[in-house]
Amino acid sequence: MGRFSKIYSGLVLGLVLAVSGCGGDEPVEPADVEVGDDVGDAGDVGDVSEDAGDVGEEPEDPWAMANAMGQGGHALLPWPAAQYQVEGEDGVEVRVAEALIPAGFDGELLGGSGASRVAPMVTWLEGGIDPRGLPAADDWGATLGEESLVQVVVVEEGEEARRWPVLAEMDLTAREPSEATLLIRPHRPFPAGAQVVVGLKRGLRTYACVSDATSEGCAEHASSEALARVLAGEPADEAEEAWVARGGDALREALEVMEVDAEGLVQAWSFRVRDRDEVVSALIAMQRIANEADASNYRLDDVVYEEDRALIYGELEVPWFLDEDDRVVLDEAGQPQVVERRFVEFLVTVPRSVDRTRPVVLFGHGFFSAIEESTWSNLFDGLEQWEMAAVTTRFYGFAEADLADTATVLAAESLQGLAGVIDLQRQSQANFTVVHNMLRDHLAAELEVDFGQGAYRPLDGDAISYMGISNGGTQGFVMMSTSPALKRGALIVPGGGWSHMLQRAAQWPTLGGLFTRRYRNQAELQLGVSMLQQIFDPVDSLNYAEFLLEERLEGMDEAPEMLVVEALHDSQVANMVSRWVAGAAGVPQVMPGVEEVWEVPRVESSTLAEGDVRVGYEIYDLGVEAHPVGNVAAEENDVHNDVRLLESYRAQVGEFLESGRVERFCEGVCDPG
Repeated sequence: MGRFSKIYSGLVLGLVLAVSGCGGDEPVEPADVEVGDDVGDAGDVGDVSEDAGDVGEEPEDPWAMANAMGQGGHALLPWPAAQYQVEGEDGVEVRVAEALIPAGFDGELLGGSGASRVAPMVTWLEGGIDPRGLPAADDWGATLGEESLVQVVVVEEGEEARRWPVLAEMDLTAREPSEATLLIRPHRPFPAGAQVVVGLKRGLRTYACVSDATSEGCAEHASSEALARVLAGEPADEAEEAWVARGGDALREALEVMEVDAEGLVQAWSFRVRDRDEVVSALIAMQRIANEADASNYRLDDVVYEEDRALIYGELEVPWFLDEDDRVVLDEAGQPQVVERRFVEFLVTVPRSVDRTRPVVLFGHGFFSAIEESTWSNLFDGLEQWEMAAVTTRFYGFAEADLADTATVLAAESLQGLAGVIDLQRQSQANFTVVHNMLRDHLAAELEVDFGQGAYRPLDGDAISYMGISNGGTQGFVMMSTSPALKRGALIVPGGGWSHMLQRAAQWPTLGGLFTRRYRNQAELQLGVSMLQQIFDPVDSLNYAEFLLEERLEGMDEAPEMLVVEALHDSQVANMVSRWVAGAAGVPQVMPGVEEVWEVPRVESSTLAEGDVRVGYEIYDLGVEAHPVGNVAAEENDVHNDVRLLESYRAQVGEFLESGRVERFCEGVCDPG
């Protein structure tokens, strides 16, 4: 996360809350909307009075009705859901009545041809769920077995329907465990365009069973009557009719895989996964345009000499794809358009130890950090040891200078501005490509420094590696998958699946508070967190994972070099999401390892000395305790930063940046603690 300060974030949080009039008022509990009710033109769900009854006597549009597969918690649960995926002239589109949508979101933000490939699935059962009936959280393949009471099946045209690995966990942020939602997280991205069916089987019991199995409240959840009607083709209302039309076939096919009938299911629902191109095509095109752009129009400030380094600030003209609202401008064919050419800042940091032309690091800074991160001791000491300069530019919207603006966006009534922050990341990633080409084609031949022993050029334009830390590593996954300029990348403590890692991060209690305070109960909050993924999708590394190694895009280097580093029990980027990305992309784990990651390729450390391994994934154990399981913020333990102080880490990363070889410098497994 770089130098991001909790004190600074707290000050910004307090300032934004004060300016926006957000005090510490208790959230308002929303009115209940019964399954099958039509909210009509009632406006916000919170405006529906408790005794309003059915708002519409003759509902017509299923997307304006509560989810027929739901039991409560929120009118839209379970989510995502086929009931709100409507077949239109241009294919399937997500459509939800504004009155049903959680605060902050709107129909445009939820739009698309389906749900995210990595959408958190959220549901709620009356009486809660005894978590002891859920598949083991530490067994990522548990839901692939027929005995699992939580089943997720992927139904894909031309493929045999198959079970999918997921994590099923109760929402630990709920005020009362008996009111907690069930959160289901895919361990691998769903195939684009597929149908996903979720089934909760009989055998799940209410939460009251946890404390007293003989109590009146302890009971096995009953079969779903609505599901039985849908599967029998006997819908009771328009909402159930929508399920017959949109989800019936997928449900029936999936039930064969689950080896269960309607009587054996407490709840089941389906949804369509959105098309891949609508998520990734714009950024891929932006990167190609950036790679072909003129990278010669830049200006440099005078060299600033400090005791142990030289600093050179500069500005580079880049193609700018965003409008005044920071949204990518697309033409009618969905192609990104260059709106103008704009100058962006960059910084060159040359350690005094670089006394000749040497390889250079194109560096991506941490979350709400700054381009000056390359001058701070954690990274700078490494650059000094490696005898390498660093060139970095800014992740606009996710930089320290943007913290107040981004916090204001999170606190705003509408989250439309967040889509602009995400598009700023796409713009920033394209900027890195232009900066790389400026460095390669122009700056390396021009820039000279003189520490008193004669001028020389410190930058080797033919030896540029990308290195990103935290946010820079997470976005680096995407850039290494989409930028034709990048061949070698060291991705340090990275992640993906933004909506999954947010609540687990140590930073969540600060900036997360700006998002959570708008919701009236925890069920609505978890629905909102799930919907966030739709906004984050265009820059989520999991949506680009197949392009990293297996399906290289046209114009990309066919044999990229990659080193991924994870810190065990990282408090800022959960190990879960780092492993999701490595597994989805097929990055081989160096073995023996401190932990064996589920379903990733493996490479034995004994083979590394041969020098032929160019892609690898290393985990360092600094000896800290594991975090409590669940979707709660981790206690800060500093390993996110401290892993970069290890000599074995610095030797490994330095060798990789120098040669592209993955080697291990630990004695045995990497547990120097």
